[in-house]
Amino acid sequence: MEINEALRLTSANIGHVVTSAVIILAGTFAAMLPSEILTLMQVSICVVIGLVLLAFFLLPFLFNGLMRIKRDII
Repeated sequence: MEINEALRLTSANIGHVVTSAVIILAGTFAAMLPSEILTLMQVSICVVIGLVLLAFFLLPFLFNGLMRIKRDII
């Protein structure tokens, strides 16, 4: 299998896994928001924002970029 084809296949498969994990974790931490405990609310907001940034902005670009760098090194 060609490396470019393998990268496309891997990116397509990992996207569904990461997106579903982000949805589950974000829902879990968002359940802490109505608790009225300030520390739990702050932690849950930070975690939810971090997960969304990771899944939808950082991972699609970073994963492909790092795999291309690795391909050039090998």
